[in-house]
Formats: sequence, C-alpha cells, structure tokens
Amino acid sequence: MMFKNKSKTYRCLIASLACCTALGGCGSQLRSPDTIQVDRLAFNDYPQIVMLDRTRLDAVLHDRPTAGIEDSGVYQVRVPLRSIASKTISYRYRFVYFNAQGIELDRDTWSSKTVPARSAFQITGKSVLDGVSEWRLEIGLLYGLKGNP
Repeated sequence: MMFKNKSKTYRCLIASLACCTALGGCGSQLRSPDTIQVDRLAFNDYPQIVMLDRTRLDAVLHDRPTAGIEDSGVYQVRVPLRSIASKTISYRYRFVYFNAQGIELDRDTWSSKTVPARSAFQITGKSVLDGVSEWRLEIGLLYGLKGNP
C-alpha cells in the first residue's frame, strides 16, 4: 500500500504514540512505588540480646537475665555477661522496651562500659513508663577507644 502523503502519515503515527504514552502506555498497568519488605522473623522469634557487630563480642551470657517492676514502679533489666577476651574491651549498648503486644514504648540512650579481660560484668537498664513488659538489649563494640579494633 502506497501512502500519498508520507509527512501526514508520520505525524499521525507520532501523535498516536504520544497519546498512548500519555495515557499509560497503550494498555500497560501503572506501577505503584516500591515498598519495604515485610520482616519474616516474628517478633517473638527475634533475639532478646542483639549483637550489633558481625565481629565477635568476646563476651558470653554468664547467667539468666532478670527483668521486672521494682517496688518503686521502675521496670529494671539486669543482664549478667562475662568477658572471654584476653584484653580490656569497651562495649556500647542500649535497651529497648516493649509492651505485651510488642509495641515499642521506650528506648535508652547509648551507654558504654569498659570491661577488663576475663571478668564478669552486668548491664542494667531501666524504664519508668507504665506498660513495659518486654525488653531487648542491643550491644556492640565501642570503636575508637584504646583496646578496641
């Protein structure tokens, strides 16, 4: 088939393509923005003591952690650890506090603790908020101090 007026045919073709593109690409579906992935690890399966560094902490859980509401109404956590390092190590840590439904209610500011080689030590955290019933300890090496990598 021969076109008598090629210029007019090309203009129609370009106009059709522009119209299709403006209206969503001739049948293509609109994409929604990407979203964050859902955590496959259930809240109750998440570890209570979280190591922030992929390196060894050179510390082990020395005894069972204790937590509860004191007579003063403060929720207190005690985590007994023991250093297995051959040198003094400094740690950074904080506690995060949750209610029974797993909703975060409070979190401590970062603290640090320097621990002599091969010694037992305890990390404590407190929350004064009502409704706290669960906790998580985030702990890692405190970089930049003498004796730490």
